[in-house]
Amino acid sequence: MHLRLSDNSIKNMEAAVLLKKKERHQCEVRDSRIGGFFIIIRKKTKSFAIQADLRKDGKRVRVIRRTIGRFGDITTRRARLIAQQDILSISQGIIPPHRDRFGTPRTAYYQAPNTHNIVTTQRTPYEY
Repeated sequence: MHLRLSDNSIKNMEAAVLLKKKERHQCEVRDSRIGGFFIIIRKKTKSFAIQADLRKDGKRVRVIRRTIGRFGDITTRRARLIAQQDILSISQGIIPPHRDRFGTPRTAYYQAPNTHNIVTTQRTPYEY
């Protein structure tokens, strides 16, 4: 389902209406403005997320899915800005960091100083 996501439209979404089948535990509602940006609606929570293809030489290497944050903890406007940045970085071949429920990056990626060009991660403190 595609819908223009806004704070009011998400607030009015009912999980019981969207989860028509009992065996489904979650439902995804995609944004009509930004491809790859959507909200995951579960029984008690609603979370913003992105999905984009990581490509190399025109071929899909893998699909990257990241949760941006929870609805209520961040606004739709802020989630949309984060989604645009993350989708842009994926299109440039950079994998974005995981984020906590407030949209703050949990890890930072940097180039390790060795000859094997291994990308490592380092934890960063939470910012509230």
